[in-house]
Amino acid sequence: MPIFFTHQNTPEKCNYQIFFAMNFLDSLQQTNEIASLPTVAAKLLQMLEQDDSDVRRLAHYVEQDVAISTKVVRVANSPMFGLRIPVASISQAIMTIGLTRVTNIVLGVSIFSKFVYLRTLAGAFLEQFWRHSAATATLARALASRAKLNFQEMEFLAGLVHDIGKLAMLQSDPERFRILLETIGSGTMDELEAEQQIYGATHAEAGELIANVWRLPSYVQGAIRLHHEGSCSVEDVAPLVAVVRIADYYAEEFGYGIGERHHTPIESHSYWHLLAQRAPETFADPAALCDYLEGELGTASALITALTSE
Repeated sequence: MPIFFTHQNTPEKCNYQIFFAMNFLDSLQQTNEIASLPTVAAKLLQMLEQDDSDVRRLAHYVEQDVAISTKVVRVANSPMFGLRIPVASISQAIMTIGLTRVTNIVLGVSIFSKFVYLRTLAGAFLEQFWRHSAATATLARALASRAKLNFQEMEFLAGLVHDIGKLAMLQSDPERFRILLETIGSGTMDELEAEQQIYGATHAEAGELIANVWRLPSYVQGAIRLHHEGSCSVEDVAPLVAVVRIADYYAEEFGYGIGERHHTPIESHSYWHLLAQRAPETFADPAALCDYLEGELGTASALITALTSE
């Protein structure tokens, strides 16, 4: 795996035991940088919890943040939603694609905006990260639609933020993150094993902690925490986790990866079998499903542009 940092130093031998002794999750929880969800997203969730939430008031609030609202409108107008008539405002977007979809787009866009400053630390990696996240979100939505699974657009949000823990690792210690990438790239250990040894935690655990602090929907928290697990014992959460896992796999397979390695075919994974029981027609022909998902990736490029453009 290549090193993605803008400024590189010659790596020295590291003492993994010292790294392991540092409690990454404890320090992460106390870091002001992740202590709160971006303002617009946090306020939106708070307003939605109120029984008398007024759509116009919600839209007006989001539109006060011009940068966020501009990106949300771009995402709504991307081919992913197939609008015949483009929308020009948050209010129009809510009326056209629904409040739930717009809310999840606001959450995703604002979370990405929170970490935009990391471009100065690892610009190339961050671009790859965004590409992978957008592709996973696109594929998760396409897969859920194909299988007729209604997650209220949470599959899109979960796909977009499933690897958010990696950005927390980068933010907390860029040098350690560089060593992590080199270790994974050397092939001496897999991704989760390397994270555990170098950070004392995995990106899935870190991502769940952040999602919990930010009070993201519980299903999304579960998808973040369990998307690398072999199974999920929580029956209600399992289908969403499975969709994100499979979307994550195909994003890598289609060239939108960030260095994760898959050692076995996705068709042998327990999550594949779980969804095959729920939607047998969709999963009966893996080759046809693969072709369908690859075709849907065309919408990912527009989503990436919408997320990353200034």
